Amino acid sequence: MTRPPDRAAPGEDAAREAVGRGPVGRRGLVARGGLVGRGGPARRDAGGVTAELALGLVAVVVALSAVLSVGRAVEAQVRVVDAATAGARAAARGASPADVAAAAGAVAGPGAGTSSAVGGGRAVVVVRARVELLLPGTPSLPVVGRSTAAVEVGAGEGAVGGVAGAAGDGPPSGAP
Repeated sequence: MTRPPDRAAPGEDAAREAVGRGPVGRRGLVARGGLVGRGGPARRDAGGVTAELALGLVAVVVALSAVLSVGRAVEAQVRVVDAATAGARAAARGASPADVAAAAGAVAGPGAGTSSAVGGGRAVVVVRARVELLLPGTPSLPVVGRSTAAVEVGAGEGAVGGVAGAAGDGPPSGAP
């Protein structure tokens, strides 16, 4: 004995409605939002999960790139401050301008610029670098480290790194 396809077996409608589901139609259970069951989700919802997943993944990638970019910037800032400290120590000991730049450059890495001055009993070194952020099309971020060290006794004072500083007249005139 066969029953018509749009009709449920005797007692099936009452059982389904008692559970909170609608009556059985040709393509499956009829629920408030559309067809569910054998017919799958309603057609108007087709692709919704894919679109939400795509937008969610883009948001996750952008957020992760931002966090990693901040980490790169902090790491570069620490590097240029350490490089300026190393250069200031070398300048305070009376190292040549090339040695000061080499000491700072060894710590700062490639692409960093160094300027230094000795005068007034102090050696000042400034190291500048740029950090490339991870998102395409974003500008690079400048980072600057500056360090000052007291000139050691017996170390000569004068021009270091192409910036003049006269002995005994206060801070170096060209120090940034």
